Amino acid sequence: MKDWRRKHPPLPPRKRPMEPIPDPVKEAETPEEKTPVIATVPRGDLEISPALDHFIEHAKLGAASYIQLAKQLEDDKLSDFALLAWERVLDSTQPNSEELSVAALANLRLRLEAPIWNADPENNIDIVLHLNVPEAVKKEISGLVEQMTTEMRNASSYQIAPQILLTTAEQRPGFPPPPMAIWLSGTGKDAPETPKLTTPLIPALGTEQSLTPPELEAKVYSALYRSITSHLKQQTQLTPPADLTAGTSPRQALTSHITRLHWHKLAHTLNGDFKPKARKKDKEEDQEEQ
Repeated sequence: MKDWRRKHPPLPPRKRPMEPIPDPVKEAETPEEKTPVIATVPRGDLEISPALDHFIEHAKLGAASYIQLAKQLEDDKLSDFALLAWERVLDSTQPNSEELSVAALANLRLRLEAPIWNADPENNIDIVLHLNVPEAVKKEISGLVEQMTTEMRNASSYQIAPQILLTTAEQRPGFPPPPMAIWLSGTGKDAPETPKLTTPLIPALGTEQSLTPPELEAKVYSALYRSITSHLKQQTQLTPPADLTAGTSPRQALTSHITRLHWHKLAHTLNGDFKPKARKKDKEEDQEEQ
């Protein structure tokens, strides 16, 4: 048998096709975080005497735009206009929690420095603060009355002249202690009212200790604040004052969270027929023209 392999030598080994060399692994590119562009609120004429709703026509630009404007105006020492810009954050936009906190603190700071908005006492709007309290705490609440009158007047920048109507509710034998009721109204018969807020001031027998004076004060101011907020939610197109968070003083919030425009709207919705009296200067000018 002949060796067939001599005539048919083995074929050379096949070369394996070269595998493509992979490209070097590139690290994933992190997209650059672009700083959001904040729309600019037009300053307008800063030589005029502004109205309480100054800058409100730019509300659609949002809270960040008003904050940007307010900071610029403060840098330029235009604190009156800066305050109005801060107030628009609170009453004309939907700020997030951080924007709300910044604006409330700035509003409080500048309000303490700002001149009285309504310097003419003849144009004060009368508002009645109703307090119906348990007989047992009448003395303590009476001590708050003058303070609350001053706080409301100052918070509104003298736009309102608060009057206090304090009544008491006796505790009936066998019944739990009556709660405090608080609300605001205009003057006159059938005047509009804010919602009546009730809150307990006397603990049920054997449940807990009585409220301390600071706790009692906080309860009263918190109920007042919530009554105002509820009314503004129903009666105006403004952004209502924000709900109070833990650690926020209800007494301080009358100034930090409720803007002067809020107070203006509150007063006018409770006294729909109110018409400002002409200033003496205006009367004299009218007489001269005649």
